Amino acid sequence: MEGVFLKSGSNNITLHVAVLLQRFKIDNPWITEKWQAIGVIPTKENVEQTNEITLISNINNEPIYQYDGFILELVRDELDSYYQNLVSDNASIFVVCREDDDNRPNPFLVTLSYDEAAIYMETDETVYAMAIDIQIYQTIERFVLENYKPEKRKKRKLVKGTAGEHYQKMSVYE
Repeated sequence: MEGVFLKSGSNNITLHVAVLLQRFKIDNPWITEKWQAIGVIPTKENVEQTNEITLISNINNEPIYQYDGFILELVRDELDSYYQNLVSDNASIFVVCREDDDNRPNPFLVTLSYDEAAIYMETDETVYAMAIDIQIYQTIERFVLENYKPEKRKKRKLVKGTAGEHYQKMSVYE
């Protein structure tokens, strides 16, 4: 884990990650290929985000490309969303992409916040959700356990004498 995670001064945590996208060929007269984000992996701190795409595998003519230099920041304001993500049936990491002129997805954001990912889903951006890498999962889990304090729910109070008054004044036979 050394060199992968860098703590910031404001008790937030910054993780340096790379996005893995795979292109699949499709036997369809209208669509020839499909893209899928298949992973987000930790990287070293000094890897810069570039526009270059690195081909890391090409098995069965289905290439996997690596996009380096992404920063995943865990911030205190998103603790509730991180908590909800962790306790869900499928804890996910989200990659948000925009398509270029060749219909290739270009990732521009990696987040663990479902709330943030949902904002992009609503604006018709492509959002891929996938399982969280174990190192990243352990880091977010520790961050949430150390910092998250759920708000206690407040019971609503019933004002005495107001429930049903409207119906008591009405008569079926009026």
